[in-house]
Amino acid sequence: MTVDTTPLRMAITTHQPPVIGVTITGELDASTADGLYTWIADTINQHRPARLTLDLSRLHFIDVAGVRTLYHLHTAAAAGGCTLTVTAAHTTFWWTLSRLGLEPTFAPRH
Repeated sequence: MTVDTTPLRMAITTHQPPVIGVTITGELDASTADGLYTWIADTINQHRPARLTLDLSRLHFIDVAGVRTLYHLHTAAAAGGCTLTVTAAHTTFWWTLSRLGLEPTFAPRH
């Protein structure tokens, strides 16, 4: 399933239960954050994965609203028994998370 909410695009790129991989492309900001939250929450509710991985390597921009949305998604996923992690992202994304003290929250666990 792919949803195009320009300038943000989300697609399930891996579906190997109990893991779902999602690739997010474009810009995650105040104008696209609600759409991402709804889409990811619906994906988790529909598929009930044990783990959902986000590939953000094609994310060109993220603002504080985007980071806040990812944090809320992480919390909501955990409440439903799903671990949400980021498997790929630009170094600026990881730098921003480290400055906010959130890098361990999203780091992949092996």
